[in-house]
Amino acid sequence: MTVAAVTIKFWLSAPLHKRICLNKLTKQKKWLCSHTGSNILSSQARNTRADEGFFLQPPNDNAMDKTVHLGSSNSADWKVYAHVKASSVQSGGYDVQYWYFYPYNDSPSVAGLDFNHEGDWEHITVTASSTQQFVSAYYAAHNGEGKDYSSAQLQFATKDGVLASDSQKLTNDYTHPVVYSALGTHASYPTAGQQSRGVLPSDYTGVGSSSDAYYNVVNVGELTHPLNGQSFINYAGLWGEIGETDISTGPVGPAFQGAWSTK
Repeated sequence: MTVAAVTIKFWLSAPLHKRICLNKLTKQKKWLCSHTGSNILSSQARNTRADEGFFLQPPNDNAMDKTVHLGSSNSADWKVYAHVKASSVQSGGYDVQYWYFYPYNDSPSVAGLDFNHEGDWEHITVTASSTQQFVSAYYAAHNGEGKDYSSAQLQFATKDGVLASDSQKLTNDYTHPVVYSALGTHASYPTAGQQSRGVLPSDYTGVGSSSDAYYNVVNVGELTHPLNGQSFINYAGLWGEIGETDISTGPVGPAFQGAWSTK
């Protein structure tokens, strides 16, 4: 799902959806209406996902919906959005977050409940020391199921995807951690295969299509100072329509998630 393919809409505590614009979010088109004299901005953080506010709605016609669901087949479009901050886990160090966006989340049903939703933001956080040496990496998954990994637990590769042997890890250009995205849910793991989640349905990762993220990283800067034209981080609304529950509702963007300031 790209901004060019969606409509931004507004949810009120009433059966009303009102379209503001098609195809483009701009600084001039970031508010829709007012209540008791106060503007409601698309850059205004929501109290809860079910609260009144903006959300992005992909086209609902079958042909376009399928196109948006599949995403782009051009790997040059598979951007990775970087956020660099003072480390929350390493004194004097740095946390480099790599965020990736998927147009959908296809989760397995649990107890007959459907947890699919439009839009999906996932990330990993690489922690480096004050001398820019690798310390650890955090792979996010499923509302708090993410884990920290040492270099011994990770696979590394060159920027062109050549995997490192154990003795080559973190030498020369073998410094890029490998991330496997789970089928449907897009949770991040360091290995391919069945990923057990206890009593919950397992995730599955495999060696499928790969993205050479090194060539597609964009530094988005900070919420108060976006870089490289990435003002989308100011959008505080939902990246997908409002579902029946919080879990089936599109997520907020990276800068409005708790992980943005932690890991």
